[in-house]
Amino acid sequence: MTAKEYLQQIRKLDIQIRNKKKELEVIQNQMTGVSSISYEKKEPTTSKSTLSPQEKYYPKYERYSKSILTDIAELVELKQKAIRLIDSIDDADCIDVLYKRYVLMKRWEVIAIEMDFSYPHIHRIHERALNLLNEKMIQNETLLCDKIVS
Repeated sequence: MTAKEYLQQIRKLDIQIRNKKKELEVIQNQMTGVSSISYEKKEPTTSKSTLSPQEKYYPKYERYSKSILTDIAELVELKQKAIRLIDSIDDADCIDVLYKRYVLMKRWEVIAIEMDFSYPHIHRIHERALNLLNEKMIQNETLLCDKIVS
């Protein structure tokens, strides 16, 4: 796995958490009976469910809530590991770019403005930072393999 792929896991997990939170909101609305107005003509139904909306949707709500909490814990751990890896670089600009991009998830334009660099220069720093991280990751793998073999 490359450094970029490793760091992009943070963004992916964050997006998944946001999507699950949106779905949880939909489930909450279903539980409370909040729904949109429908102007379609409905045929009367003869069989009615005896379950209240709360009873019907609570198991799903609980599953999503637990899943979100698990994902958040994983995200925190992933960010901590990424920060340690990023901090292992000796170049302050590289650390700053990687931290802002992958941990804080800022857009390139925002990073360029905050660091007072041009957009292309931020990308050059980013490329250099990823190369440094790839080297660190290869060194760590080599060290881990040496420890296992010994």
